Amino acid sequence: MRTLDRKYLAENPAGDEKAVISLSIPVPDAVDVPANPDGTRPRITLKATGDTYALVLAALQHLHDDEEGTELFMALLGDLVTDEEMEAFDSLQEAAPLLRERANAISAPFRTFEWNAELTIEAAGQQTESSIEFELITPSLGVGVPAVTAMTKPQTLTNVAISFSPEIDDEYDDGYNSNEVLVVS
Repeated sequence: MRTLDRKYLAENPAGDEKAVISLSIPVPDAVDVPANPDGTRPRITLKATGDTYALVLAALQHLHDDEEGTELFMALLGDLVTDEEMEAFDSLQEAAPLLRERANAISAPFRTFEWNAELTIEAAGQQTESSIEFELITPSLGVGVPAVTAMTKPQTLTNVAISFSPEIDDEYDDGYNSNEVLVVS
């Protein structure tokens, strides 16, 4: 069963919208960033967009499976240093102090990192490629990568998946499974 509201049905009669999942977590207290105007702690946000919610959840799970965030860190590091700056060094080890400095530099307003991931899904003997778009808004890459791992814990993703399904009142459950759409107005 899929829960939709009338606004969605009016704007997307064909049901061809992209699946979007947004997660957020407060910036750790150890990171020196100013509070929001209302006094609350700023948040690190991760937004993932894909063709279906199942694909987006699978991509988020893959981000968590990279427990130390090494793949993600290396993929986004190119946004912090230019090719010309990297050419000045003979090795990655030589460049480490610059990379560490850039990765941990706090940015206000927060930095936005965007990247795509390609997933290959096999269903009914056919392989299909699908692209997932990510957007991470964080004060620094050094803070954002561990936040991504924290936001994509299995129990968090399970709760997100459960939230897609409405509660069914036993009073109306006739024991038959159906593909009906519940419209919330």
